[in-house]
Amino acid sequence: MDHEAAQALFSAYVDGELTAAERAVVDEHLAGCAPCTTELASFRSTLEAMRVAVPVAPPDAFMDELKAQIRTRSRGRFFGQRRGGYGLEIASLVTLLIAVGVYVLLSVMQPTWLVR
Repeated sequence: MDHEAAQALFSAYVDGELTAAERAVVDEHLAGCAPCTTELASFRSTLEAMRVAVPVAPPDAFMDELKAQIRTRSRGRFFGQRRGGYGLEIASLVTLLIAVGVYVLLSVMQPTWLVR
């Protein structure tokens, strides 16, 4: 087993997810490889540091400042003020409803000019 293959299995190795055969191969590699042994120790210490880390809450104004920065950098495309309200959305909905109404009427009614 080479270094990359052993290091790719470190997470499963530490979590106990390897089969007995896979674990034996990794153990054999670790017995003769100082760099991988050091890397595994570093991996374990990183995991331990992550387990004891305390979550930190962002400041109260963080989201407002973030939205303002995004609005500025995107030139108002995101989180910008709506201009003109919902005019286009309402017009689109009305047009769609009219089209559906016409379709239903034409489907239900039998045009007399087509019948002979």
